[in-house]
Amino acid sequence: MAGSPEVVAMDCEMVGIGPQRVSGLARCSIVNLYGTILYDKYIRPEGEITDYRTRVSGITPRHMVAATPFVEARLEDSSVSRGGVTHEPGRDKRKEGGVGPFLKTTPSS
Repeated sequence: MAGSPEVVAMDCEMVGIGPQRVSGLARCSIVNLYGTILYDKYIRPEGEITDYRTRVSGITPRHMVAATPFVEARLEDSSVSRGGVTHEPGRDKRKEGGVGPFLKTTPSS
């Protein structure tokens, strides 16, 4: 089962996008049951980053310089997670309530 995507844990770091500072994915890390890293990348979200949330996320502008574009990362995530993170034909965990959306609107403070 080592390296198997059957049991995984995922952690995401988010940044604020646009004037409303909606949450956008800026880093995704996925490990298996044994802590083996299956995926760990900085991801450049679509839209202008207006709040790096560095104190919480640890994300800074320099992380975004070589970050993987969101569209590309979404495809990579699905190959690692077999649909648990993004999409598998006929099955979308986000729609089933298993995984939250990649872009979530949060109330402004």
